[in-house]
Amino acid sequence: MAGWHVIPALRQTRVSLVHRGTWGSSSVSALVGRISIRQSVVEGLATVTKGPSLQTATTTSQQVQLVFDQNVALTGVATAASSWTMTPSTGSTGVPVTVTGVSVSSKTVTLTTTVQTGGQRYTLVIPASVISAVNGLPMTTASTQVLVGSGTTTPILAVTAVDAETLIVVFSRVVQATGSNGALNASNWSLSPSIAVLSVTQVSPTTFQLKTAQQSTGTLYTLTASGIVDLAGNPI
Repeated sequence: MAGWHVIPALRQTRVSLVHRGTWGSSSVSALVGRISIRQSVVEGLATVTKGPSLQTATTTSQQVQLVFDQNVALTGVATAASSWTMTPSTGSTGVPVTVTGVSVSSKTVTLTTTVQTGGQRYTLVIPASVISAVNGLPMTTASTQVLVGSGTTTPILAVTAVDAETLIVVFSRVVQATGSNGALNASNWSLSPSIAVLSVTQVSPTTFQLKTAQQSTGTLYTLTASGIVDLAGNPI
């Protein structure tokens, strides 16, 4: 090129100039253009050399939304709800949550869950290599996220009448079973209209079966639990 020579440097995005005469403004503009183009090619290649990175994780009553830094895709195993685990964090006493569905849209992966306990801390494990960038590059290691449940804070999640003398009660968190403040103490339960609670047995850490006197068909009863505490000693 008239007036000067370009000597390529070792790095692709740098050049060295040796002046051989007059610098024309059009020549300088052409050189700047070439440098810009070459830089953009290098930067463009760099953007596709890493897998997705999790940016935020939020909860609603029965959902978890995971937002990544780029559009993502799910591998075959990631679409299976059983690949995901969401359990109460160490020291917490809430009911475990089951992931029942998985979907993806652009940068967001949405997990559908059973009802979460409000305020409960959960540990969500994202399995390795189940989420990838659209170019196929995966997350290479498992990611663990601690989330706070956004579901119900009601102490008793459900009461089911099995028959005219049996009730199944499910708590939203693990409660004390034995002792004067335990759920196995029949005196901590009452029904209105008044019928006796005869005995209580434990089905699981959060589920109890109550045996009652004969219930009247068609009568609406109100079940009250009183004096029962969780494992931290907090009244339910």
